[in-house]
Amino acid sequence: MKIEDELIYSEYSNWKAKNHELLKYINSNQSSLNLTFEAVLPVTDFLYDLLIEDDDYGEQEASIFNFGFYYVVQKVEEIKTLYENQCQKDFKKLERLAPTINRMFDAIDFEAELLTSGNAKSEDVEQIVELEKELVSYLEKGENAPEEVFEKLDLVSDKIFTKLNIEYEQINSIFMEIALGLGIKLTI
Repeated sequence: MKIEDELIYSEYSNWKAKNHELLKYINSNQSSLNLTFEAVLPVTDFLYDLLIEDDDYGEQEASIFNFGFYYVVQKVEEIKTLYENQCQKDFKKLERLAPTINRMFDAIDFEAELLTSGNAKSEDVEQIVELEKELVSYLEKGENAPEEVFEKLDLVSDKIFTKLNIEYEQINSIFMEIALGLGIKLTI
């Protein structure tokens, strides 16, 4: 194992330990927040364990691990901020906001997809950013966004992806395919 690999894996281990309580809640069957992570966390954990056990750990595995790790960190840190501030460290309050949190994550992922597509216009990205801001404004007030906002996000993103001929696939779906390829049994 290279020194830089050791550092990232040590960082992952420390991060998981530091966020153990929140990760345990997210991974529980009680939380619909798990929709964002149901395949990403198991694949990332599997690759972490594989690194420790297998000297033939390749670049592809390292790349998937790194993406999974940083994806999860970004999302969990958002959840943690809401959990500590808007929810006063109450898991029941956090769960009540889960529909809007999950849709905020969708908006963030849509935005990232548009930015990496190379053919998105700034007004396309701006439409998604505005919807993300609207979702965040509800979350900052400790409220769920109304269903109309979710529907608008679906309509706008679908229209943009169709116009740009982008076949969007959610990160979690991609990680489900990776899990299947690695022989990881997911409890979904």
